[in-house]
Amino acid sequence: MKRHTALLATLALGILIGAWVVPHTASNDAVAAQLVVAEEGGIDKYKWWENNGSRFVFFAVFEGLYEDGVGDDVLDVIVPLVTPAPTDANPAPKPYRDADINFVYMCPLCHPASEAFLLYARRSPFRGQKATSLDTFGAGLPDELVKNIKSDKPAVRRDAIQHLIQRWVQRRIERTKLTERQRLQLTIELKLLKKAGLESLELFKRRRPGDYYRDLYADWKTCPTCEGGFGACAAPAPKADPINAAPPKQRSDAKPAKIDSPSAKAEPSEQNNDNPKFQIINGKIAPAAIPLILD
Repeated sequence: MKRHTALLATLALGILIGAWVVPHTASNDAVAAQLVVAEEGGIDKYKWWENNGSRFVFFAVFEGLYEDGVGDDVLDVIVPLVTPAPTDANPAPKPYRDADINFVYMCPLCHPASEAFLLYARRSPFRGQKATSLDTFGAGLPDELVKNIKSDKPAVRRDAIQHLIQRWVQRRIERTKLTERQRLQLTIELKLLKKAGLESLELFKRRRPGDYYRDLYADWKTCPTCEGGFGACAAPAPKADPINAAPPKQRSDAKPAKIDSPSAKAEPSEQNNDNPKFQIINGKIAPAAIPLILD
């Protein structure tokens, strides 16, 4: 009887220790295992706006464009202006920006990234200015990066775009101060989205010769936006960002935040760990929708 009781007590103690240790540890093996499981899940690449990872990339690129002050000369390379040939039905066609030449069509990471470029290209000067027409914040991209984006070699240009996307996604990851759990969730979603994007790329490359998208992507080895977006999750933390180096000044009459209990210091998303990390969609495992845009 005593041996039975001791065995039960030992088992209960083991369960309690495991229940505490598992949520507080996230080894590389555990992360890798979850990524493998997530690959069996599904992603709707046609409705990118419903994916947290896609929206994260959209905001990262849009914010990066403004903060770096990307010039129109760079936009004209990444999303160039194209004027269609006139026809009898449309003798004076309007020019449009080609969002496919540097982004993979039907890719759930390229689509939000290109939408951010197109939206930024339509920006207007800020209101209330006198004798100026300021329409962005930063002073422009580094000269070497601009040079590579404008390169006559498409492979060099795509590598530069990959670096640009990774720069902006990584910056947003650091600024939003994602918890360990949120960062894992973002990593899983971006891996799924990257997989869907690369599948779209390979689909177009297998089309018959003469097809527009087959010829466009014929020499593409990978998707720059997918590699840059997912690569930002594995990249080391960047050095101090000069754009955001100085903390904002506080008002002189501002009062310090009141903390009633130690639990108030915890990250909001860490106070409740009951949310599932995965959900079942059509019988397959897929990441659960956990908001990644912090208030």
